[in-house]
Amino acid sequence: MTALAFGNDGRKLASGGEDGQVRIWDVQAKQELGSIPAQRGSVDQILFAPQNETLCVGAAGSPVRLISFVSGRETVRLPNRGKLNAIAISHDGQWLAIGSGAIDRNGVEADGNIQIWNIGVLSRDD
Repeated sequence: MTALAFGNDGRKLASGGEDGQVRIWDVQAKQELGSIPAQRGSVDQILFAPQNETLCVGAAGSPVRLISFVSGRETVRLPNRGKLNAIAISHDGQWLAIGSGAIDRNGVEADGNIQIWNIGVLSRDD
């Protein structure tokens, strides 16, 4: 288990692991609702978007992805390089922040950066 996030209604829990799978759990029933292959390698960060049907998933050196856990479909893929330190979605679901740190050639984390994306525009199905 490498990442956990509660859904906004408190009824669902998402867990990410070293196998790259994201599992969705019904907290009250204590049962797995399903799983989504989300990453190659470990899932480092996971969170629910405000509408409670989309997950934001990321790992070091891999794109940050928005995935519908209802359909299993990836809706947005955003670039990420280096160590993924944090992800956050605004309360209205419009903005996504990605905090990452660069790793120098000696394997030491250098100063990182924050990317801010308007995902409300990116994830529209037009």
